[in-house]
Amino acid sequence: MGNTDVTTEDFMKRITVVDPLNDTYQIILCFIFHCIITANICPTLAVPRFGTLSTNIVLKGTIVEVSCMRGYMFTDRNITKTIVCDSSLHWNDTVKDCIGMSFAI
Repeated sequence: MGNTDVTTEDFMKRITVVDPLNDTYQIILCFIFHCIITANICPTLAVPRFGTLSTNIVLKGTIVEVSCMRGYMFTDRNITKTIVCDSSLHWNDTVKDCIGMSFAI
């Protein structure tokens, strides 16, 4: 059997995986048979009932405007709120369902 040299390039592979459903990515570093997944993403946001999200991107630093449909609002009586995927990879606020304005009186 011959001597086989393993180069750094053979030892470590970098792969980018794109998730087309929410435009996020993960970098996977593979060391021969061991891979480490590193992701700079927050958990996926659920669209609030009777509301919308300005984007479904969940990368660190993403700013999402959460809006209620016409005739609906959040329990704090606002119709929009802005949340951010912070450096700790958590959303700085929670997304609640919108309620009908007639129920909030």
